[in-house]
Amino acid sequence: MVVRFTFRGLKREEHVRQFGLRCLRYALGRFAADLRDVEVILEDSNGDKGGIDKRCRISIRLRRGGVLQASVRDASCESALHRATSRLRRQLQAAVGERNQRKPHRLRTGAATT
Repeated sequence: MVVRFTFRGLKREEHVRQFGLRCLRYALGRFAADLRDVEVILEDSNGDKGGIDKRCRISIRLRRGGVLQASVRDASCESALHRATSRLRRQLQAAVGERNQRKPHRLRTGAATT
């Protein structure tokens, strides 16, 4: 899985990039064989004015074709990254399917004792 980070209107900070890689690895790691590449774009909408203006857009291209995307605005880059990766994890579960689904628990059938 190839991951590209782009910072727009933000200072390129290594700790934000490392945090993003950890979030992606945790949320999408089990689907790594199904992913071609991941693009993360972090941007500050209104500069130094403050507010909920950090935007994280993540695009994932799947090996068998198709693109999944999530976009989140939040007060910090870290929280926007976390929320966007969580959304993509749910999208991947629906698109690719749950790999390690638990088998339904079987109920025992037998004579009931009272």
